[in-house]
Amino acid sequence: FLSYGPESLKDHDLKLWASNFPKPPGDLFDQAAFALSREEGDFLRDRIASKARPSLLNELARKGKVYAEDWPWQVGEDTMSDSNRAILRHAERFSGVMYGASLLYNLLLALRAAERPNAKKHADAPTLVEDYRSRLEDWKAELEHLALSEWDLDDLFGLIGKTSHDLTKASRDFIRGWVSIARNGSVRLEANNLATELLKQREHG
Repeated sequence: FLSYGPESLKDHDLKLWASNFPKPPGDLFDQAAFALSREEGDFLRDRIASKARPSLLNELARKGKVYAEDWPWQVGEDTMSDSNRAILRHAERFSGVMYGASLLYNLLLALRAAERPNAKKHADAPTLVEDYRSRLEDWKAELEHLALSEWDLDDLFGLIGKTSHDLTKASRDFIRGWVSIARNGSVRLEANNLATELLKQREHG
């Protein structure tokens, strides 16, 4: 027979066991929901504080508030530490800048589909071309508030280096190259050989 509980765990697994784990609700196998009881919420908040104390998640969980913001960097700055605020500023810039790379990539695919001999198989390609062109123009207009000229990429890479994530030289080179292109937002990207070649290198290695 299988046994459950701390007595069934090996020594190296005991650190994963929480003796104060809340009892499961009686209807656990009838329905599933993300709504937590007060006991469950307190338990989860304590575990986050124990295992991820410096994290933004811990800071927000301790506040006990409901956040309606779409993005973490939209949360009020008085809610977080200076270190997490700095990380979020990097995250906002990175997310905003790299979105343009995905738009250009999809625009190039749509252009290629529209120009192929069997273009009838891609009847929506011309519409997609115009859609991605429009979205790229919107993206370029939104770059101004990111203040890319002030963005310190070395600081970003230094922060990443302190985590368990491994950022390869190829990835760093791509990021530097794309940010450089984004900083010069006056150039039409689909006609920018540097931009298109950068994406091709990223795609094919």
